Amino acid sequence: MGKDSLGTYRILGIWNKLLYNKVFIHLLLIVGFTLIVWEIFGLRIYETNSGMHLRYLYISRGIFGGIMVAAYAMWNIFVYKSVYEKKLARTEEYYQTLIDNSGFAIVSMDADWNITFWNIGASRIFGWDEKEISGRHVTTLFPGDRQVSETVPLFLENCEDSRYYEALYRNRDGRQIKVEFSQYTFRNEKGGVISRSQIIRDVTEHEIRESQMRQSEKLATIGHLAAGLAHEIGNPLTSISSLAQLARRRSSDEALSASLDKIIENIKRISKIVREMVDFSRPSKARVQITDLNQVVRSAVGIFQFDTRAKNTQFHMDLEDDLPDVPADPDQLHQVVLNILINAADANGDSGRNVYIRSSLSDGNITLSVRDEGSGVPDEIKESIFEPFFTTKEVGKGTGLGLSVSHGIIRNLNGYIYVRDADNGGAEFVIKIPKARNT
Repeated sequence: MGKDSLGTYRILGIWNKLLYNKVFIHLLLIVGFTLIVWEIFGLRIYETNSGMHLRYLYISRGIFGGIMVAAYAMWNIFVYKSVYEKKLARTEEYYQTLIDNSGFAIVSMDADWNITFWNIGASRIFGWDEKEISGRHVTTLFPGDRQVSETVPLFLENCEDSRYYEALYRNRDGRQIKVEFSQYTFRNEKGGVISRSQIIRDVTEHEIRESQMRQSEKLATIGHLAAGLAHEIGNPLTSISSLAQLARRRSSDEALSASLDKIIENIKRISKIVREMVDFSRPSKARVQITDLNQVVRSAVGIFQFDTRAKNTQFHMDLEDDLPDVPADPDQLHQVVLNILINAADANGDSGRNVYIRSSLSDGNITLSVRDEGSGVPDEIKESIFEPFFTTKEVGKGTGLGLSVSHGIIRNLNGYIYVRDADNGGAEFVIKIPKARNT
């Protein structure tokens, strides 16, 4: 294909693009309309076609056509300017909404490390609002003394763009927060710094949850080991019990017989604890069956009263006689009662207080309440107390899973569990479960 043919194709391609351009078509229509109208107008005015008349005709036609094209161009510019301004405003609003409502903190700083932008995510993580923090130096976000003003900018200046770093920041209350952030530096054509932006994620809660998950897995492993150890303990206990009973039958010494009776009694007590531990720790699927709630409560109290956390706690049970059964998995219900007893004992502390347990029937529901004599549950956390991993206990003393698991078990039984203030200032956990049909 020759050069002339290539040139022809290029011209045809440009022409096709122009035809698809509405502005170009409009201009052609305006010019054509102007020429036609002016031609007819000129022929009617000028009866002779002298050179002077034709000259005036062409000049005036050109001027009029130019004015029409210019007017159309200005109008078109105004229309398109309005359209694109609205599009730009909508786009800015869209991206501003994304930035403001991001779960990450987005912070911008000028070349001198003064904060110039602060989104809603940053307010949620750090506690300051934009008006409070705007204009402050970035060292406001870092814990430490005056040396921070020198070390922090140096550390941040050495951060490479788009790489993730971990650091300790602080919130408005002074509490340290472990964060993960990436930083980007905006530079001018000469390489000078114009501004910097950081995208920050709070990983404190994430690490706490990971730690709690590891702790819960550790507890599950300990539960399996406890079940195995319980079996190992059970076999020697059976031998000791048999020998003690044999010696008791053959002994004629009253003092020795009394001692052997105590040994046999304590062996039965240990055997009961071991058996209940095995039943409780044995993994099993949910087996909903007709269950005696009072019996579950007695079993849970029987296990927990030998726990070191309950050594100074007195358990008072007021269980209604002939209470209807409930449709539930006894192992899961046992776990719920034990979790609440543990919380009650922890709330009481080591001061030797009481825990009151009461069961009753009301409006077709079996009600179980467990009341402690602790400091109670603050109103602001009553809604959060059943959430996974929520705990007010010190690190290492609670995983925040007990009440959450209990809430899920009771909910699956079409019941509900809640906490309320007790008359004595402590807390009272209340469980309501529908009674079994035909009971």
